Amino acid sequence: MAGQRPRTGERGGASHGGGRGAEIRPADFSFQFQADEPKGGKTLEDMERAHIERILRETQHNLSRAARILDIDRTTLYNKLRRYGLR
Repeated sequence: MAGQRPRTGERGGASHGGGRGAEIRPADFSFQFQADEPKGGKTLEDMERAHIERILRETQHNLSRAARILDIDRTTLYNKLRRYGLR
């Protein structure tokens, strides 16, 4: 019938080949995880700093584009750059 979903048992999202409790692996995602661990550790600040550095490299330090990608105000980005000593 029109408008009804087929009864295949599949739903949207990652298919992990098993029932409840199946392990989700990096290969189950359409994007690749980056294995490089942030310098300094795994705190939220370390992760944020590493992410900002990566975006700055990708945008060739274009702060307007970087702020848009990070979905933060440019002033907030400036404050974070100062806080992390990235300028």
